[in-house]
Amino acid sequence: MARLTLEDEPRPEQWFDDPAAGTGGLLRATAQRLRETGRDPGDFGWALNDVDPIASACCGERVPLAARPEGAGRVQRHP
Repeated sequence: MARLTLEDEPRPEQWFDDPAAGTGGLLRATAQRLRETGRDPGDFGWALNDVDPIASACCGERVPLAARPEGAGRVQRHP
């Protein structure tokens, strides 16, 4: 799925949105695919949402680590 998402050449500052992110598996794979193709996931925008507060909390912890392996980055949490 991540390979299909990135079939067209993504441009830095492009946003990846997932309105039903769950724990963020698809966007973690997208970040990994970006790195495999020599791009920095930190150059892109990420918007993730889910109705399950526990899944959202997991996603909020897991995805930034995938986007920035050193754990740096900004996460905005909305109630």
